[in-house]
Amino acid sequence: NTSISEGYREIILSINPSTNLIRRIEATNLKSELIIIDYQGITLNVGIPYTRFQIDPPNLTNVYPDFLTGNEE
Repeated sequence: NTSISEGYREIILSINPSTNLIRRIEATNLKSELIIIDYQGITLNVGIPYTRFQIDPPNLTNVYPDFLTGNEE
């Protein structure tokens, strides 16, 4: 028999629609305690050029369009 002592019953993510970044996390743990984390002033990838995030997939790789935003890139 396995018992779980850590974890969450529910996690709610609030997303900023203009930046698509997480702005708040509300989580209820197994003890029914509410934990809220607010994010402000997020700076992404400071000093990392965009080219570091581009990949060339191997020839036999299946590539699917971005189903979340509809972008084909």
